[in-house]
Amino acid sequence: MENKLTVGVTAHPALYDTSCLLYRDRNRKEQAWAKVSELAGLPDQADSDSEPESAAAPPANAPAVAPSAAAFVARPPKVTKRARKRAREEEDRQEKIEALLLEALQNLKKPPPSEDELFLKSMAPALERLSPKRKAFVKFHIHKLIYEASTGVLNLEPAK
Repeated sequence: MENKLTVGVTAHPALYDTSCLLYRDRNRKEQAWAKVSELAGLPDQADSDSEPESAAAPPANAPAVAPSAAAFVARPPKVTKRARKRAREEEDRQEKIEALLLEALQNLKKPPPSEDELFLKSMAPALERLSPKRKAFVKFHIHKLIYEASTGVLNLEPAK
């Protein structure tokens, strides 16, 4: 009987899977439990005498009552303590991951500066002391020298 009960419940995810769309549908759950009890050979709740008379079906000659509009309004799901705790834990986990990533990015070791970079940085203070006109002249000649050196037309003779 226990095995049949297990098989019956696993066949209806609406009974145990909270991510299932039918999990909050009470009618579907009741139908699923009825099928499980039938499969397991358990007495159906409708057969038991423990059900109150007010919950019993209305007599056949009773007038049909239209459901109110309130019955069709979607209610927001209840937020349980477990759900709040799970959300808090998820937020904490995300914050820890972000902190670890930030720390890892900050601790990335930059490659040491090259010899050329160090040379040019050592020239910067002297260049900053020059007047704007002379500074532009020196920068132009530096660019000219680098261009000539890279194209193979290096002219090291002094200008006349």
